[in-house]
Amino acid sequence: MKKLFLSMAVVLATVFAASCSNDDAENSSVTKTENRKAEQKKEKELLGLKERIAHMNQEWVQRAPAMETRSTSRWKIVGKADIAGAKIGRRLGSWGAVIVGAAASAYAIYKTQPKHVALPPTAEPYEEATIVRVSHTGATGPTDSVGYYHNKLLASIGIDKIVAANYADIERLVVDAANKLGIAGKQQVQAGLLYGNADLQFLKNNMGRLNNAASSAEYCTMLRGNLKTVDDAEIGMLEEYMTGLDAIEAARRLEYTRATVGLISESNLPDDVKNSLAGSVIVGNAGANLWQAVYGGH
Repeated sequence: MKKLFLSMAVVLATVFAASCSNDDAENSSVTKTENRKAEQKKEKELLGLKERIAHMNQEWVQRAPAMETRSTSRWKIVGKADIAGAKIGRRLGSWGAVIVGAAASAYAIYKTQPKHVALPPTAEPYEEATIVRVSHTGATGPTDSVGYYHNKLLASIGIDKIVAANYADIERLVVDAANKLGIAGKQQVQAGLLYGNADLQFLKNNMGRLNNAASSAEYCTMLRGNLKTVDDAEIGMLEEYMTGLDAIEAARRLEYTRATVGLISESNLPDDVKNSLAGSVIVGNAGANLWQAVYGGH
């Protein structure tokens, strides 16, 4: 009798285990299907957003074209690094967009080796040209003053220190300055977060090549397929913003960026994606104003 009960128990356990295994497989399959549908929906929405920004660009360029049209001006090249870095860093939070965006800027500055140019001692001259001035205690909200703090962080370091630094140590230079300013609020950021970020290291290792891009399209072509945390569709949307920012007269950049943020906000993208893209373009606007003031039309 004991053997019979034991045999029945083994059979039931086997059936139960098989049932659980099947349920797990079905749940896994359902989850994968749902994730795939969500990604497809997101990609479709990003493509639509890209088209809307492209249409807006055509209208804006006709109304307010930039006087200086070269895509290879140094301020435009560094500005693209701002946007790419901010997008990569936003996964860490708003302060990540500021710090990683600033590190990417520093790579680009180092590679251009500017001479006889200087950043202002503070970021205040650029405050009116940035979006969302909410907190004086750090970039801790969804898009809280990321452009302002991006400029303030780089101003606190200065171009001379960036150019004189060892290229391998730029992350530590940026993080130390960010911690002194309290960019991440009370949190002390570790340089290892930047050294260990594969996407940021891709920018660092390829910045010379990126700086030589002849257009926003060429710049973003180099990014596609090489960034692990940024979708190609997101890069496509940012490419349209880069293109518009290059082509709009400086006095209209803030208005143009607000319009872009408006389109992002009106989209049906998930909130985290909206905040990530909005933070990137806000940093891009701030950086464009800062670097054109530094480099002029060169």
